[in-house]
Amino acid sequence: MKRVLHAAASMVALAGLGAPALAADGAGLTIYNGGFGMVRETRTVDLPQGAGTVTLTGLPAEMRPETVAIRADGVSVLEASFLPETLTPNELAERFVGKTVTLVRVNPATGAETREPVEVLAVNDGLVIRNHGQIETVRPDGTFTRIAYNSVPEGLAAEPTLTLKVNSRAGGAKPVGLSYLANGLGWRADYVGTYDEARGVLSLQGWATLENGTTVDFRDARVQLMAGDVNVERRYARPMAMAKAADAMSRAEFEPAQESVGDYHLYTLPQPVTLLRGQTKQVSLVSSAAVKAQRSYRFELWGPQSFEQPQNVEVRVAFDNTKGNGLGKPLPMGTVRFYGQDKAGNSQFLGEAGIPHTPEGGEADLTMGKAFDVTVKPTVLSQQVLNRGEGPRHVEWAMAYEVKNAKDQAVTVDLRQSGLGGEWEVTEESQKHERLDADTARWLVKVPAKGAVTVKATVRQRG
Repeated sequence: MKRVLHAAASMVALAGLGAPALAADGAGLTIYNGGFGMVRETRTVDLPQGAGTVTLTGLPAEMRPETVAIRADGVSVLEASFLPETLTPNELAERFVGKTVTLVRVNPATGAETREPVEVLAVNDGLVIRNHGQIETVRPDGTFTRIAYNSVPEGLAAEPTLTLKVNSRAGGAKPVGLSYLANGLGWRADYVGTYDEARGVLSLQGWATLENGTTVDFRDARVQLMAGDVNVERRYARPMAMAKAADAMSRAEFEPAQESVGDYHLYTLPQPVTLLRGQTKQVSLVSSAAVKAQRSYRFELWGPQSFEQPQNVEVRVAFDNTKGNGLGKPLPMGTVRFYGQDKAGNSQFLGEAGIPHTPEGGEADLTMGKAFDVTVKPTVLSQQVLNRGEGPRHVEWAMAYEVKNAKDQAVTVDLRQSGLGGEWEVTEESQKHERLDADTARWLVKVPAKGAVTVKATVRQRG
C-alpha cells in the first residue's frame, strides 16, 4: 500500500546541513533496546532547480516513513511518499486484471517460443485468462508457460523507494542529510562472569550483541547504543526479525565511549561496524578482570508452606558497581552467564541470570543457580485464627525451617520469610530475626560442615 506523508504531518525537517557523514557509506546508527534504531546518512542527490521530484532507494523496508527528516540548504519538502518492496508476481498480476498481457508458451521438445495476447480475468492461486474466447488457467508453477508484462504499474516498486516532491533554490548535485527510525534493529547486553571463590572476585566481560533484522546491509557504520527504556507508541512495536546468521565474536580494541543523554546512557562503539542483513554480531562493551563480589546462599518462602522434600537454596553473587570495587561503569540490562573451573582447570557453566540496568554506584544481586549440598525443609507446625469475635482479626502460625549443609565447610544461609504484609510480628523464635522490609523477616543461619540447624518462629499477622 502506498503511504503518502505530507510535510505538516510527518517529521520532515528543513534546516542547514548537519554533521558530516558518520560512516564511509554515509550511515550512522543509534540502536535501541526496543527492536528499532535511528539511521542517519548523507547522500549526494541530483536536485532540480525549483519544483521537482527526488527518488531515493537503498532503504530498509522496515523504515518508518512518518519519522523521516531531510536536511539540505535551500530545499523545502512539499510531500513525501514511501513504497515498500511490493513487486511480486501476484501483486503485478492483480494490477493487470481486465488488461491485456502476453502469454508465452515454450515447446518442450524444441525450445521454440510462441507469444499471443490474452486478457487477465482473475488472480487466485494462478491466473485465469481469456484466450481467443476460451477461458484458460496458468498455474504459478507452470514450466512451459509464463506471462510477460510490458510495464510496471504505478504504485509497485522493485525495492523500497522514498519519493520526495521538493522545491530547491539551486539545482545540481548537493549533499542531503537523511535520518529516520527503522524497525528490525536491536541490541542487548550479554555478560560472561567467571567467579573465583578463593579470591572473592568476579571477572566480568560484557558484550553488546547487535542484530540486523532489516532488508539492508550497514557497512562501516558508526554505531551508538542507547541503554534505557525509551517510550514508543505500541502501534510501532513490531516484533524484530530474528537474525539467522551468526558472526564470530569479535572484540573491539577499546571499550565504547559512554555518556548520559537525558535519562539514558549512550555508548559509542570505537570502531566502524559492518552489520549485514540477518546478521548477529558481538562487540566488547565493558571488561573488568577483578570485581570484588560476595557469594551467598538464599532461601525465600512466601507465606506459611510445608514441603515434603528439602528444597535446594539459591546460590547468589552480589557486587557493588563502583570504581573502588573494580568496576564503576553503567551496566545495561542483559544476561550474565557464570562460569567456574573444576580441579582440572576446565571451565564449567554454572548458570545464568538477568541483570537490570545497573548505574554506577548501584548494586547487582544475581542468582547463579541452585546449591546441590545446601537445602531447607520448611514445615508449618500450627496455624490458628485469633480474636474470632469483636476486634481486629489476627492469624498466628508457627514454622520450622530445617537447614542442612552437606558441604565440607560451614555455610551461612540467608533465610527469608516473605508474604507477611500489613501488621505483623514474630512473637517467638529460636534465633533473632531481622526485619528486612515491610513484607519480609530474615534469619542469617550459620550451619556447620556436614551439619544441620532448625530455625523455629511464630508469626502473628493482622488478617
